[in-house]
Amino acid sequence: MTKPRVVFVGWRLGGELERVIRQGQERFSYTVLSMDLDETLRPLVEWRQMPRPGFGSFRLGWAVFFGLGGLRLARISADLVHTVGPMPVVPNRVDLNTVTFCHAAYDEATAGNPIKGSSSTIGWRLGQRFTLALERWWFRRAVRVLVGISDGSAADLERFYPGVRVAVVPRGIDLRRFSPDEHDGRRFREQQSVDRDAVVALFVDQQHRPLKGLDLAIEAFASARRTGGGPDVLWVVGAGNDAHAGLAGRLGVGDRVRFLGYTSEVERCYRGADLFVLPTVYEAFCRAAHEAAACGLPIVAPPVNGIRDLVGDDEAGIIARRDPADLARALTALASDPVRRARMGDVARRRALAFDEDEVAGRILALHESLLG
Repeated sequence: MTKPRVVFVGWRLGGELERVIRQGQERFSYTVLSMDLDETLRPLVEWRQMPRPGFGSFRLGWAVFFGLGGLRLARISADLVHTVGPMPVVPNRVDLNTVTFCHAAYDEATAGNPIKGSSSTIGWRLGQRFTLALERWWFRRAVRVLVGISDGSAADLERFYPGVRVAVVPRGIDLRRFSPDEHDGRRFREQQSVDRDAVVALFVDQQHRPLKGLDLAIEAFASARRTGGGPDVLWVVGAGNDAHAGLAGRLGVGDRVRFLGYTSEVERCYRGADLFVLPTVYEAFCRAAHEAAACGLPIVAPPVNGIRDLVGDDEAGIIARRDPADLARALTALASDPVRRARMGDVARRRALAFDEDEVAGRILALHESLLG
């Protein structure tokens, strides 16, 4: 009997979709259209490799993938097509789209205005209008089921796109990789020349997106230091440029804000830190916050999708507004109370266990089977 063919389309697959392929081998055959794919998965699928853009513009890269991917997908005989991405990745009709970023919700969160650090205002506004129009057209006319990756994200989709079927399946977290390890954490701190008793706050944005609020994190950290409290050090992973370093210097914390750059071992940064801060303006899920929670860190962040459910009523961290003074109060409260940090970190870790990649993959497989039923 011929197995149904499932096609995944996206710039790259997340860990939970890679687990779907491993778990679903006996039930489905798989084709993947992506720019990259784990080498161990390649023998298990028919991989149609998409070209990597040779230029820095995200929108140009997206346009190439959108057009070429659509042509290649049209030539594949598929029983189910599952796309994933922050915006429509192909023009074709598809069965499922995992919505990693809802532009209508982001536009509402920013009141339609570019946030600090975005590109030119005119270019940003034109790009955002185009993206919103494309999202509205595709979500309403070309997608059978929209998959929200948090309860809040699903609620956004239902609100902005009434009448479209919405399912909820979160992103998965590799709980073996992202787990507490005191020995590794101490060793990493030593490598960074940080004292054992110092309190370290951590900011992570491996894609350098202004919406994550690094400038606010630096301002809040500096404000907390001026009052004689707050963390001793702020580690910045991924994001960060000369403007951010200059801001830290002007605020008098240039020697305390450490820019660690991009790393493939971000779990070591989580293990070496004492708390996680991310003044983000919008999230659909927030993988970084869930990774931090899985490593036992309390979270300081606004009540955006994913984080709101993770932190709860200040049980796994502190919900704070996107305001330097409010963020500084939260940082100071946690920096001064190691018992509270430990208690919140334990709650964060327990809640992160609900996002195990294998369990999430099982939910995706069940959704595929129901649609093919």
